[in-house]
Amino acid sequence: MKGKRKIAALLSMLFLLSVVVGGCTGKSTPQNNPHQAKESDSDKSKDSSKTNDADSKKKSGQKEASNPHIKDAVFKEKPMDLEGREIKFLSGFPNRWRKNPEEGTSTPNAVLEVVDSLAEIEKDYNCKITVEEIKGRDLVARALTEKAAGNTLGDILAMDITGSQMESLYSENIVMDLTDNKIINLKGNSWLPQTEFAHMFGKQFGVHFLAKGSTDVLRGVMVFNKTLAEKYGLPDIYDLVKTKKWTFEEFKKCCETITSKAGGEVYPIGYSQEGIFTPLFVFANNGTYVNNTPKGYQFDPLQENTLEANNFVVDLLKAGYVYPHPNNDADEDQLFMDGKYVFYCGNYSAQSKYRTNMADEYGLLPVPMGPKATDYCAVTYNDSIFHIFNNIEKPDEVAAVLVAIANRCSKKNILKDEMMTELSDEESAEIFEMLYANVKCDLSRVVSTVRGKIKTANTQILQLETTPSEVYESIKPEVQGLLDQVIFKGK
Repeated sequence: MKGKRKIAALLSMLFLLSVVVGGCTGKSTPQNNPHQAKESDSDKSKDSSKTNDADSKKKSGQKEASNPHIKDAVFKEKPMDLEGREIKFLSGFPNRWRKNPEEGTSTPNAVLEVVDSLAEIEKDYNCKITVEEIKGRDLVARALTEKAAGNTLGDILAMDITGSQMESLYSENIVMDLTDNKIINLKGNSWLPQTEFAHMFGKQFGVHFLAKGSTDVLRGVMVFNKTLAEKYGLPDIYDLVKTKKWTFEEFKKCCETITSKAGGEVYPIGYSQEGIFTPLFVFANNGTYVNNTPKGYQFDPLQENTLEANNFVVDLLKAGYVYPHPNNDADEDQLFMDGKYVFYCGNYSAQSKYRTNMADEYGLLPVPMGPKATDYCAVTYNDSIFHIFNNIEKPDEVAAVLVAIANRCSKKNILKDEMMTELSDEESAEIFEMLYANVKCDLSRVVSTVRGKIKTANTQILQLETTPSEVYESIKPEVQGLLDQVIFKGK
C-alpha cells in the first residue's frame, strides 16, 4: 500500500508540474486547471476600459509618465505632451528652483533635488521650464504694463505676497481664478492651508504647497535643550508628547522645576519674535484671530480660546519664566545655543544652525496643548503662493505643469533620512511629521497692516502694559476696517 501511495503522490506531482509548465508557456486552459477562475465578462470589460483609456490618452496628447513619483502622487498629475512649450516660472526666491550660479557657493541638496525634478518634468511633459527672478515691488506695475500691451509676464508665479500687492494682483485679474479649475483640483489635491491666503473677492487665485529647498517648513516651532532638561530632572517630554500629556499645565510645572533648580542661571523660556510667541500658544489652544464666518472674515481675538491662551502667556511672564527679550533674532538663537533657557519658541529654519553650532543636545517639540485643544499643531505664516497668469495660451497645460511641480518638488515627498539632515534625533523627525500634518494658519497674516497691528498689540501684552482683552478691544474697529478694505472690496 505504501508503494502505491508513493507512486500516486509522484504522479500527482508530475501532473501539477505539467500544469505549471503549461501555464508558463501559455498552454494552460481553464479546463485542465480547476483552480483557475474563468475570466468573467466584467474582467473583460475592465481590461477593455484600460486599453480604451490608454488609447484615449494617446489621442488626447497625454502619455504615461515614467517618473516613479507619479505612481503614489501627493498631487494628482495628468501628464501631457506640451510639444516643446516653454513654461516661464517667476519667483521671488529663484534660488529655491535652480542651481546657484555664483562660483564658490554650494547648492543645498534639497534644491538639487528640485532641479532634478524640474528636469524630469521637462522630459515627461516635453516642455522647457525657465526660472526667472521677480521682485515683489516690481510685480504689479510690470504686470499691468504687460497686460495693457496684451502680454503677460510669464506662466507661473511663486511669490510671498501680502497686503496691497496681493489685493492689486487679484483685483486687477493679473492671475487666474482657480476656483473651478479641474486640473488644479482644489478639493482633490493636497494643497496646504495657506492656500486660503489667496482667497479674495469670492475667488481662489492661488495655491500653496511646501517646496523642497524652502527654508520655511514650519514658521513657528518650539525646541528644547535636552541636556538641560535632563540636568534639571524634567520628565521625558517626548513621552509626554506621545501620551498627549504635554499640556499647558505640564509645561508650567516644568517651568517651576527649572526655576527652582537653576537658581537664576537659566530661564525656562525664550522666544525670537513677538509675532511668533503669543500666536503659538493661541493656536495651541484652538484659538484664532480672524474667523471665516457666513458674514465674511471677522477679527475676533476676544473669543474664549484666544484670550485664555494670551492670559496663560501673561501668567508665564509674571512668574518670571520668560527670558528678557533683546529684540534681536540672532541674539536669541545664540542664547538658546549657549544654554540660557530650556524651551525656545522660534523659526523652524534655525534647526540647521543648532545642529551645527550647539554643544548641548536639543530636540523639536510641539507647543504644549491648551485646555481647548484635542491635538498638537504647528503655526505657519504667509509663504509662497503659486499662481497662473491670466491671458496665457492653453492654461490647462500650465496648470498641469504646476501640479507636477507640486508633486515632484513637495516636501511631502521628503524621506525621514532627508529630514534628519535638519533635525537632531528620530523623535524630532516624528514630531515634524506630526506637526506637518496639522498646520494651522490665520488670515490675520495675509494683510501686512493687520499683521502689524496684532504684533504691536502682542508686544504691549508681553511688556505687561495692558491686558489682552483691553488691547484687542482697542484695535478691533481699525483691524476689522482693514480686513474689510482688502478682503471684501470687489470690482
